[in-house]
Amino acid sequence: MCIDPFSYSKKLVIEFNEEAIIFNTVLEEFNSVEKIGDHTTFSYFWNKQSTKSTESKIFNWAYELYNNLMRFFSGGVLELYTFKQAEWGAPEVKITKDHVPPSNIDLLEEKHVIYRGMSREEHASKDYRQSWTIDLATAIRFARDTYSDEPSGIVVTAVIDRDDVVYYDKNNNEHEVIVKSGSIIDAREIKA
Repeated sequence: MCIDPFSYSKKLVIEFNEEAIIFNTVLEEFNSVEKIGDHTTFSYFWNKQSTKSTESKIFNWAYELYNNLMRFFSGGVLELYTFKQAEWGAPEVKITKDHVPPSNIDLLEEKHVIYRGMSREEHASKDYRQSWTIDLATAIRFARDTYSDEPSGIVVTAVIDRDDVVYYDKNNNEHEVIVKSGSIIDAREIKA
């Protein structure tokens, strides 16, 4: 699934302490496409396994893990990557060209300007994620919408070599460019 299970497990233990064991149970219960169902399937499982409310944070994170399994079984790593909800505790997915179908990378310039809406913390860490866009307005919208509850959403820009692009679909409405993990080492904040 292109995730680091050790860092994800550590994140879960930090967040939920001993209750994090429920995530192992989710993985054991829904370990194949035949076991995945709809929302009712997960709700039934949850009611058998936990006394926590379906309004709780642990439920949301466990349900997102279930949804990630469903996405992976449905469309592989690309679908998992594209539709994960990081704010619900989804693990980071690191995608490579081996996990995507042919795309429109050849339509990009040899060196292409890209943008990303992100937190100030991500920019300070220089540990940039893989999702960028060639559309400044999309990056601005992402920075404002994603970080609307905190004053730290910023827009940065970088130049990427076309060879460092993993995936680009010209029909994607967000103009997303997925870059190789670690390929962006220098990005600068812009006023947006």
